[in-house]
Amino acid sequence: MKKANFKFVEHILKEYPNTQKYIKETENEILHPVSTDVDENVGGGRSNKKDEHVEQMAITIADNERINAIKRNHDVIKDVYNRSDLETQMIIYGLYFNGQLTLQGVANQTHLSTRQCSRKRTDFFNKVADQLGLY
Repeated sequence: MKKANFKFVEHILKEYPNTQKYIKETENEILHPVSTDVDENVGGGRSNKKDEHVEQMAITIADNERINAIKRNHDVIKDVYNRSDLETQMIIYGLYFNGQLTLQGVANQTHLSTRQCSRKRTDFFNKVADQLGLY
C-alpha cells in the first residue's frame, strides 16, 4: 500500500468516532447558510412565487459530495471493523478510536507481539483501502 493511502486510511480511522457529528454540522451548514444579503423590500407585498426552499435543501443534502464521502468512509470502516476478529478490533480501537495507546501498548493489552499487531493493522488497512478503491 502506498504511504499516502496508509495515511488517508489512518486519518479516516482517527475521525471515525466523530463522523456523525461532522455529518450533522455539514447538514446544518446547508440548512442554515450564513447570508450577508439584506432584504431591502420593507413592507412589500406577498410573492406569487412558490417557495421550494425545503425541497431544494433536501436535494442539496442528498447530493452533497462531502456528506456522501463521510458516510461512505464511515460505512466501510464499520463493515471492515465488524468483520474483523476480536484482536484486530482491539488493535484498531486502542490505536484510533480510543487514541490513547501506542502499538506497544496495544500489543501488551492483546498479549501479542508488536509485529503481530502491526500485521493485523496492515491487513485491516488493506481491506479498507480495497473497499474504498485506493489501489
